Amino acid sequence: MRPLTAPCRPNRLFARRLIPHGLVPNGLFALCLVAALCALTAPAHAHPPGDTSPQAVPPAPPPPAQPPRYFTLEHAGSLGLIVGVFGNYESIERADCLTCETTEVLTGMGAALDIGASLGVGWEGAELTLRLRLTRLGPASGEAILAGFRSYFGRDEWKTYASFELAGHIRPIAAGGARAGFGVAWDFSPIFGLWAEAAAAFAFGKGRLFGAQVGLGLQARTYLF
Repeated sequence: MRPLTAPCRPNRLFARRLIPHGLVPNGLFALCLVAALCALTAPAHAHPPGDTSPQAVPPAPPPPAQPPRYFTLEHAGSLGLIVGVFGNYESIERADCLTCETTEVLTGMGAALDIGASLGVGWEGAELTLRLRLTRLGPASGEAILAGFRSYFGRDEWKTYASFELAGHIRPIAAGGARAGFGVAWDFSPIFGLWAEAAAAFAFGKGRLFGAQVGLGLQARTYLF
């Protein structure tokens, strides 16, 4: 027997036995009957209710959940407020210019209040700092703006740091200089810390200024980055 090559082949002999002669032409009626039988026996490809697409699209997977952020005792990504109190010893020489003859010399102890901000940079806890210094109770009152960099050593509660800052003095003399210090910080929480620092400074402009400072301070931090 020769195998069939189509899913449904017309069977004319079967059609002639079922249909009386004289109603319709045998060939046409047989083809119609076989087509109907093929339609009834063909497998159905139904879609689930409510699915009108040719092929169901699986739903998109939910986005991965963000891991929780754990605050550490490092200062990376922090924005901080710095408040400090310093005791100063300063030697101030006033003059009309840097190379001019000194007109007045002031020396003595004083006190200064620092108010400023810090910004954590990198992943090692280093910070950029900007502070306003108000000097009172000394040989001469004055104001200065300090901008610089703190580099920390250690990642635990207790850590040391070195700082380097550029200073712009407004009073008692208009001068520009630098300040370098070394300190110890105690971060008793991720958002609060105490620090102690010793530093030396100099400035040149309308005269000369030399000073040494020892101070204590508080830093409050928030993590926004």
